[in-house]
Amino acid sequence: MTLIRTLLFAVAAIAALGLAPHGAAADGLPLTDHLAQVHAAANTAAAQLLAGNRAAAVGTMQLGSDGAEALDPTEILDPATRKRFQKQVTTLRKKFRDGLSKLNDAAVPALTAQRAIGSAADASLDADRILQRTDGGVLLEELGAKSAGFHDAAKSVLFRIQLAKTCPDEPVIRVVDESGGAVATTFEEVRRDASGGRVIRVTMGAAGGAGRVEVTSCGVTRRWLLFNYGPKGGYPTAPKPEASRFNGTWTGTFTGTASEKGGTRQVFGPVEFTVTNGQIRISEPGDGVGSISGTGRSRFSGGSGGIASATYRFQGLFVQFVVGGMSASGNWTATYRGGSARGRWSASRAGM
Repeated sequence: MTLIRTLLFAVAAIAALGLAPHGAAADGLPLTDHLAQVHAAANTAAAQLLAGNRAAAVGTMQLGSDGAEALDPTEILDPATRKRFQKQVTTLRKKFRDGLSKLNDAAVPALTAQRAIGSAADASLDADRILQRTDGGVLLEELGAKSAGFHDAAKSVLFRIQLAKTCPDEPVIRVVDESGGAVATTFEEVRRDASGGRVIRVTMGAAGGAGRVEVTSCGVTRRWLLFNYGPKGGYPTAPKPEASRFNGTWTGTFTGTASEKGGTRQVFGPVEFTVTNGQIRISEPGDGVGSISGTGRSRFSGGSGGIASATYRFQGLFVQFVVGGMSASGNWTATYRGGSARGRWSASRAGM
């Protein structure tokens, strides 16, 4: 029920911004709008994390990741543009998966997770710039952008606005502060060129939170989302993780391939072990011991089981999720008379 409540909270948060997860109202949207939803999910997750609601941020980031996976570059007719966009979407999906993974790992500090969210947002805006350059209207981009609008408090940020040659309208420029103090509600023009393009400066405020820059001209509105990390020390420092958080009985399976003189064959079997304050005692496959660190890195070994007279060595990572309990998985190898084997293993803690 906790996971369901979290996802419902995340959906409500995005809906409050006029957005929707892909698969609902997002179906059939123009590609630019679909991409805007993906970016908005990152911005919303960042704001939720800053507010201390990490579980809600996980749900929102999951929606963004799902939206990134659903982006369809085949909607782009120009082959060259489609190829560039497809390449960027691959990067975007990877960044969202990484951000979600760090956000949902309870051992990862909040600020580290926030930086990963910013990296995902950056990838989404890189994709958006590809589309902006092909559909005319207004081009809005942050100059020298490496963090997709994710900035420290009091930082000055420059934006370039370029209008279509066929558009005679004076652009309407707004800076919207959604969090109160996160983004200055005014801006200043730095320079203007003969074609009507201009550079503006927006100064981030003292408080953390979300906002955006909006430019409208000739019926086209561009938005660049902003996020203020806030003052230094605004994110709590997580205590050093203890291995005791993984205490309990774990069960799962291992699968892989055994190589012998006669060829190869698939092997599989059960995995069972207990964790007690950093010490691992394995009972399947075979008996053995090992250890696990507070960060979840583990090594353990066992004998026999699955393959007669085999010696197994396991290594892997245990993760305590913010949403979704715990998991453990990794690689294994085995040696025995006449051959060797290797593969993957996974396990979950009893009662979770």
